[in-house]
Amino acid sequence: LFQTSKEAVIQSQHKLLHINFITSTVTEHKITEGYIMSGLHYSPYIITHVNDELIFLNDATFKEIKRISFKNTAYVRCFEKDRTNNIYIGSNKGIFKTDSTGKILQQWNKENGLPDECIYAMAFDDEGLLWCSTNKGILKINKDNSILQLKKEDGLQENEFNTNAVAKADDGELFFGGVNGVSSF
Repeated sequence: LFQTSKEAVIQSQHKLLHINFITSTVTEHKITEGYIMSGLHYSPYIITHVNDELIFLNDATFKEIKRISFKNTAYVRCFEKDRTNNIYIGSNKGIFKTDSTGKILQQWNKENGLPDECIYAMAFDDEGLLWCSTNKGILKINKDNSILQLKKEDGLQENEFNTNAVAKADDGELFFGGVNGVSSF
């Protein structure tokens, strides 16, 4: 979820692991009985999702602050934050854009142009455009909400990708990991 020179917090199924590099300790924090696929550090919170709810945790104590209903997502796989601190939530039912409280501002799904609703990973490019990996290739959502779809036929490693397998290099290049390798842009 996040890392500094002193600590890191990672998510594994139903728990968070806090790694303290100074003391060389790992502390486990059980969050829920449900399966957690992803989370986002949004100071002073860690935001995650389970059982149709967004869970807001204190990022220092890992204590639950609040839960809010977030229905019909069919599992959240990834989170991303834009330049204006809106939160983008990739799920098995498309992409949800929310504010910092979890209020849905916009949704992208098949009804408004997504070729696939299963969003594995997301990243913003240097122009502020959202790129997403899916079961049907890579998508880019343009500023006018038009969608560019790239497929295996366009040179991708495959059409299917993996959950949270994305990285952005210092020069802005995006890397998405899939079932047959890595595709970059």
